[in-house]
Amino acid sequence: MLVAELCRKHVVSKASYYLRRSRFGGVSVSDAKQFNELETEDTRLKSC
Repeated sequence: MLVAELCRKHVVSKASYYLRRSRFGGVSVSDAKQFNELETEDTRLKSC
């Protein structure tokens, strides 16, 4: 399946797809989830 088809199916822009791929390309799913949780917590702590 082509990237354009996947992006259309999941309503994601190709730019967003390539940004996330560059950021999380070689990372396992559990590591990506942990990274996302840490970023969320960091944002929450900075806003306090």
